[in-house]
Amino acid sequence: MSRLTIAILAGLMFAGTAHAQSTTPGANGIPGAPVNQVHEATTKAATPSPAVSACEGKAVDKDGKPLAGAAKTAFVKKCVADAKG
Repeated sequence: MSRLTIAILAGLMFAGTAHAQSTTPGANGIPGAPVNQVHEATTKAATPSPAVSACEGKAVDKDGKPLAGAAKTAFVKKCVADAKG
């Protein structure tokens, strides 16, 4: 990993942690979110829906090989849209 990438990631982690733990108004008078709300929002965003998981399992080509890249993304997107109705 390049030094720039590491520096950016470290900065994001520090900024996110400092904001998440802050419950008093900051420099702009904006209160930070409580830690449990930040954790809950992050967990929900990182967890795929059951429809996506089911569609990823079905993403195979005609020879039975798993799809990858743009083909998999397109298949899962169409599969989820079809599942919703």
